[in-house]
Amino acid sequence: MVMTVPSNQPAAITPISELIEQQEKYAFLDHVRIGDVVADPTYQRELPERQRLEVMAKTWDDRLAGVVLLSYRDGQLYAIDGQSRVAAKIMARGPDAVLPAMFYIDLTVEQEAKLFDEIRPRQRVL
Repeated sequence: MVMTVPSNQPAAITPISELIEQQEKYAFLDHVRIGDVVADPTYQRELPERQRLEVMAKTWDDRLAGVVLLSYRDGQLYAIDGQSRVAAKIMARGPDAVLPAMFYIDLTVEQEAKLFDEIRPRQRVL
């Protein structure tokens, strides 16, 4: 599910399928319930060691988390970039917490992997 948060109202949960139907573009920005995100092992690296994730969780700061990149494919949200941040925030705040996310719609696994490979050299690895 995606969390849509108007600035002057309490958070309302909108099913991702509803938001996808409303989109005319290949991607959009919103918030994601992090417990709904999974990683595709065909192109994602393994998570950092648990100790590293625990340090990230203990020092968690939403202002520094940035935007995670997700792909909505086959009814599931896959982390293209940000699986370590998702895992650390789950440890820090639980699966119902949210993060800002860029949602790509109906990419193939190959397109996700290509995007992942293009993004990774530009970022520091945890």
